[in-house]
Amino acid sequence: MLQPSPKYESQLPTAIEQKALKLEHRHLRLRKNLFKALTALTALSIPFAAYANDVRANQSIQAESVIDIDIRGEALDPANNDKAIVFLDGFRSMNGDTIAYFRGEGMQQVLDGQLWSVGYNDANLDPTVIGKRIIDLAESTGVKTIYFYMESAGGSIGSQVQEYVAQNSNITLSAQVYNAVPYGFKALREPRQNEINTIEFLAAIPGAKYSSLVTFLGEAALGYTDTDRSKFAGPWLMFDQAMAIEDADIGARIANMGELPSTTQKPVIIYIGTTDGYDYMVNDDYSAEKFQKAAEGAGIKFVHLEVPGAVHSRPDIKPENFNETLADAKDDILSAIATEEAIAEFNQREKRMEEQSALK
Repeated sequence: MLQPSPKYESQLPTAIEQKALKLEHRHLRLRKNLFKALTALTALSIPFAAYANDVRANQSIQAESVIDIDIRGEALDPANNDKAIVFLDGFRSMNGDTIAYFRGEGMQQVLDGQLWSVGYNDANLDPTVIGKRIIDLAESTGVKTIYFYMESAGGSIGSQVQEYVAQNSNITLSAQVYNAVPYGFKALREPRQNEINTIEFLAAIPGAKYSSLVTFLGEAALGYTDTDRSKFAGPWLMFDQAMAIEDADIGARIANMGELPSTTQKPVIIYIGTTDGYDYMVNDDYSAEKFQKAAEGAGIKFVHLEVPGAVHSRPDIKPENFNETLADAKDDILSAIATEEAIAEFNQREKRMEEQSALK
């Protein structure tokens, strides 16, 4: 997990965040040394044959991997199995299983449906492919309505996926839940911006995106100490996940959703931040404001929620607070969705009447 910068020490009220700050302090010197080592290795050029073989091996892994959508749970009420909640996780994640497990209960008590986890599986991170997989699964299971739940960089990817699904199917996208999602590069905390810049620097090295060694050095320099690769995405996927934050252009995606035909139900946008904690990855106040303005500009209803004590990328910490926050907002969320549904149905009736009049 990325750690907070010393610059924000005064804004870190919890013991967890203070511990994270101390950890970053200890890593500062190590990071500098590792960056020097990385630069030296790059300048000297790692023995080309070994480097090229490693790159080709990882490219083969990517080529053999496929994106899939796994069903991780049925709806609480069998009558709602024609609906699904799609979970997309963020940086370093292989799939949405963890957030489906910890967030599924809270989501289902408000927006009931099947639990679907998007599996990136070291494949090329292509929002179009994810969208196609979702549409195919919806058609095969009879799902007519989808709620998207996204955390962190998963929202950058998910915003593009939703746009594809909306434009290429008749599936109703009833709600989009963005939890601690950065509204572009500027929404990241300054230390995180520096880290994205570092990833861009590494990506400029030929083959670095697929190099195990470059990735190892880069991760160590950024403060990652867990080297169990089975837990996390391959280097190429992590590069893509990080770059999605800049490339997604969430504002444009929201604007495009607002341009859908008037007979199409518009999704309600729900942004979730933290109340009394400090999100060391994302400036969630800034993101919430930007999401709200984008939603209002697109004529889309917006709901802002704050979870007490939420910690970025740690859905396992106080999940009961998340559940309670959603439960308290249930009436507001369902009312907003019902309003959008009523508007779409009214416009559909108007269109049918116009078509019938034209035939007379």
